[in-house]
Amino acid sequence: MKKRQISLLTLQETHLSEEYTRDVRTLYGRRLSIHFSSCEENPTGKSGVAVVLNKDLVKTDGVESIELIPGRAMLIRAQWHGDAIFTWLAIYAPNKETENKEMWETLTQMWDDRKLPKPDGMSGDFNFVEDALDRLPVHEDSRATVEAFKAFRKMLNLRDGWRTANPEKKDYSFAQMAGNFSRSRIDRIYVSNKVLENCDQWDISDPTLETDHRVVSVKMTSPKAPYVGKGRWMMPLHLLNNGKAIREVEVIVRTMARDVRSAAGNRNDAMNPQSVYAEGKKEIIRVLRRYGKRSIPVKQAKMENTERHQ
Repeated sequence: MKKRQISLLTLQETHLSEEYTRDVRTLYGRRLSIHFSSCEENPTGKSGVAVVLNKDLVKTDGVESIELIPGRAMLIRAQWHGDAIFTWLAIYAPNKETENKEMWETLTQMWDDRKLPKPDGMSGDFNFVEDALDRLPVHEDSRATVEAFKAFRKMLNLRDGWRTANPEKKDYSFAQMAGNFSRSRIDRIYVSNKVLENCDQWDISDPTLETDHRVVSVKMTSPKAPYVGKGRWMMPLHLLNNGKAIREVEVIVRTMARDVRSAAGNRNDAMNPQSVYAEGKKEIIRVLRRYGKRSIPVKQAKMENTERHQ
């Protein structure tokens, strides 16, 4: 989560117990806020869903966690930008068709009975696909399950973001490693129309750990967030130990200092201390960038050589 700057992560088939989660919070609680829902009769051996919030990117004080269906569905409410409350539904749907269908019917009834807040988004392992295009070999899933889910999704006004961004594309989040080696896009992210307007970079990528599911992600911003520019370039610190780079910079600085003194006593629009300093700084950056690009392949080669001999 730190490396990829993930604000919110939903996890499925977590098999978490209270005791194990306490240990995880002890190790990572300074950076992560962990919320989970487990199967009541067999918490460490069946189902389980969790939401992990990155404390460096999300305000986690006062986070509200609502368990809807133990081990299958939970709602998280957290403060986002300013006073905005962000609501997210984490899902791990049953693999059996009848149970899958019944879950969506139960959730639909819950929202109707309890007047729960509509989520800004929903993500997880749905264990079915809405469209035959999302399976390989291509085939449709249970019509009853799909219709029950669509009724729930439409009630919440949520849309499949990846499919909206890629209407004809084929990609998959899960591969069956036995039998016919089928593939499917059973892991999905749904968002409201309002949130969809501020989403970009919908992606299905390989994880950094060993698992049979791929990572489904999206970059999401808030319309209330302040504009953040590209930032300023910073010299790679390892160049401080590069003698050739430092010597070139020293030559530029000496020339710049001489020209500043000369311009101070005879300044005009074309030649003055400020313009001399600005041009000198640009030249220093050009030199350091050139040396920085040269050093990257060298560092990469050293890292690869070290890995080969470990």
